[in-house]
Amino acid sequence: MQPFDLTAAIAVAAEVRSRLPGRVEQVLQPDRFTLCLLLRTLTGKQGLSLSWHPQAARFGWSGLPPRRPDTFSFRQQVGHQVQGLALVTVGLAAPWERVLRFDFAERPGDVPRWYLHLEIVGQYSNAVLVNAEGVVVAAARQVGDRQSRLRSVQTGDPYQLPPPRLAASPHLDEPMAVWRDRLTVLGLPLLKATLAAYRGVSTALVQGMLARAELPPQAVPSTLTAADWHRWFGVWQQWVAAVTTEAIALQETPSGYGLVWDGWGESASALVTRYYETRLQREADARLVQHLRQTVQGHLAKLQRKAEGFCDRLVRSETADGLQAEADLLMAHLGGGAPGLREIALPDFGTGEPQTLALDPTLTVLQNAQARYRQAQKLRRSRETLNRLLTEVMAEIAYLEQVAVDLALGEDDPEVWPELEAELIEQGYLTVPARPKVKPKATLDCRRYTSPGGWEIWVGRNNRQNDLLWRSAQPWDIWLHAQEIPGSHVLLRLSPQTVPDRLDLQHAANLAAYYSRARLSDRVPVVWVKPQHLFKPKGAKPGMVAYRHEEILWGEPAAVRAEPLC
Repeated sequence: MQPFDLTAAIAVAAEVRSRLPGRVEQVLQPDRFTLCLLLRTLTGKQGLSLSWHPQAARFGWSGLPPRRPDTFSFRQQVGHQVQGLALVTVGLAAPWERVLRFDFAERPGDVPRWYLHLEIVGQYSNAVLVNAEGVVVAAARQVGDRQSRLRSVQTGDPYQLPPPRLAASPHLDEPMAVWRDRLTVLGLPLLKATLAAYRGVSTALVQGMLARAELPPQAVPSTLTAADWHRWFGVWQQWVAAVTTEAIALQETPSGYGLVWDGWGESASALVTRYYETRLQREADARLVQHLRQTVQGHLAKLQRKAEGFCDRLVRSETADGLQAEADLLMAHLGGGAPGLREIALPDFGTGEPQTLALDPTLTVLQNAQARYRQAQKLRRSRETLNRLLTEVMAEIAYLEQVAVDLALGEDDPEVWPELEAELIEQGYLTVPARPKVKPKATLDCRRYTSPGGWEIWVGRNNRQNDLLWRSAQPWDIWLHAQEIPGSHVLLRLSPQTVPDRLDLQHAANLAAYYSRARLSDRVPVVWVKPQHLFKPKGAKPGMVAYRHEEILWGEPAAVRAEPLC
């Protein structure tokens, strides 16, 4: 993720100042790394977000966050001190350093009463509230002597700025010869030499400047021609002038954002906010999907082990009939042995051949027979219980396999993941997260395709949507699903008294095969039935249905080409 560098900070600060002053109406903290000031400015109510996120620290205008209760003490302390005051200005707390200072006063022109410092220094980013005497009153992250040998940030301490970088500060009056010597003496490629020699620069910024100067980042200073140096120095001076005069415009680039060298850019605040919110959302989505996958796979592994155990015990229960026959044989020959025998040979009822039976020497023949009867009866009872338990476990495995398929099929559909998380929480596979609970959609939000004949085809995105899909079906529609394979429910929407064309039915079958676990197969068996032949077994989990009077089609996943309409 591209760091929020000095150039972006100056551009956003200039844009924020253009709308100030603004009265602080409320202070919110939507998460542990973000503070949002609700300001009443001359142009209306606006939100100003300040973030000290370890990978995405930044600030800028933002939308108004949802107002929900929080327990962050930092928000409470900042709100208690600055609410009702005016944010009069924002700017760099020190030249060429990414520390922003937000000044709060009774009204514009008054001496500020409070200063909020936003320190944008990577993983050590922080936000610190300081009073007019320069004493720390609150900090988002308290830093003690044991955590840092350079400085502490604790309530009651005098505030100190982060230690500056030991590098030169850029300025327009610097001669080209001095500038060139700074880059040459280090013996590093141009990119690394520039980053090491000067303050206020970032990797993305220098890469953009080198590209404008038509120089590769790996270029060694000793190999540059006089023309190369003049081009590079011209671009450098153009950047220094832009930063000094705050005439900075930003634009989106393939890798993030960068300077606009000619012309106008878009709102720096909007660009930066969009970039970081998008990247952070992608990371959060990736973490959520990984968590859901691990949860589903973990439960599946446990259930499969449980099913194997039940199957083993069922195999053992098959010996009940043999034990019953042995007990009958012993009962027919009660006088055939004395107590203390370890085995006895008795003629088989059917063949007459001698059959050797093991005995418990501490029991009589009658007692051995009774013990076998009891064991056979116990095994028969356990067989019924085991069959019921195995059926329940297999149904649960089928459900989780369907969830796993929904996760795999929804890789490019982030809206599916929070709904799947809510479903797993409801079914007891996940605990409720600390963040706000996502309410599952009660309306149908499925993928939609069009058949060759112009009929609409609906494809469920997850188990909840699958339930809504088939419950929304009309008697004349056709429901399809990959046979005995986890996958999405598919509904071919028809008009009353319409006989489906074979091409339309085949197209729907192809979609059912494509949105299943057998997506990579050449051909997949697909069942199709009228909706009136669907029913949900009692106690079945979301997305689980049974059917009757089905017919079979062969779907071809590779035949699916068109993107869904929505």
